[in-house]
Amino acid sequence: MPIPTMTSQQKQGWTLSASEKNAITLRGVSKRYGHTQALDGINLDVKKGSIYGLIGPNGAGKSTMFRVITGLTTPNSGTLTLEGHADKQGLSAVRQRMGCEIESPAIYDNLTVEQNMEVQCLQRGIHSNGVIDDALKSVGLQDQKKKKGHKLSLGMKQRLGLALLLIGEPEILLLDEPTNGLDPTGIMDLRTLLLELNQNKGITMLIASHILGELQHLATHWGIIYKGHLLEEKSTDEIKASSKRHIRIVTDDVKQAAKVLRSDLKTNDFTVDQSAHSIFLHGYTDEPTVVSDALSAQHVHISEFSVVVEDLESYYARTIKEAEKA
Repeated sequence: MPIPTMTSQQKQGWTLSASEKNAITLRGVSKRYGHTQALDGINLDVKKGSIYGLIGPNGAGKSTMFRVITGLTTPNSGTLTLEGHADKQGLSAVRQRMGCEIESPAIYDNLTVEQNMEVQCLQRGIHSNGVIDDALKSVGLQDQKKKKGHKLSLGMKQRLGLALLLIGEPEILLLDEPTNGLDPTGIMDLRTLLLELNQNKGITMLIASHILGELQHLATHWGIIYKGHLLEEKSTDEIKASSKRHIRIVTDDVKQAAKVLRSDLKTNDFTVDQSAHSIFLHGYTDEPTVVSDALSAQHVHISEFSVVVEDLESYYARTIKEAEKA
């Protein structure tokens, strides 16, 4: 059975006005490598000025999508639009103002930070006067210009990789697994840096990752990709609004509590975790006092009672699980 995906008409909150244009638009984009369908009818909308988190398991099609957007590979079908341009000349012009990092930064370990920047300037035909200092200052490496690549920490290499991308003053950044190999401090530092670049320079970002936790404090919009299909595309607020809620009940008499829910509240919409002495009730989330009163009336001792909203990681896991069952 085919995996269900969105049509353009099913997207809520994604109708573009004249003042809310897309930086990146994909319509019906498919890409096949031999017998492998890497992308299958992808519809994608990355709003200008947003931080878009593209999440999915390894092999879902994230890197292939990046290669289509950057022109490193050609789709078998569908259309790509960048900043409103779909023609070859227009796409090329926008790509000149685009920075992309797939996997790890392209750094020469035997060269200094400054020399790496100079090489990038030469390759792109950019006069380095002032450009290098500005880019290094943006990522906090202005005092590390003479340090060689092999002496940089992973966090510093990620910063240098961003500095290399910033040389061309990009309007769009594509980052594939940018926090790979970083420790928690390095991840937090990188998040702060990306937020500053987005807010201070207005750079649109498309960030791919298979770990939602790395992006949940960063992304304004989300796309969930699975086996080449874009399952959902929503803003952070829309995901929160769609997230399921449940009532968590902790009691030393789970069996009696379950009996009360079935007999008095006429519901079987709950799961039981005997080891945690917990019941997760998926109904009555708007009437929690009805539940607590019913349990108290039957002398069920409750040690913890709370309405829990599904977090982003749970939402992602549920979406993938539903796709697997389809």
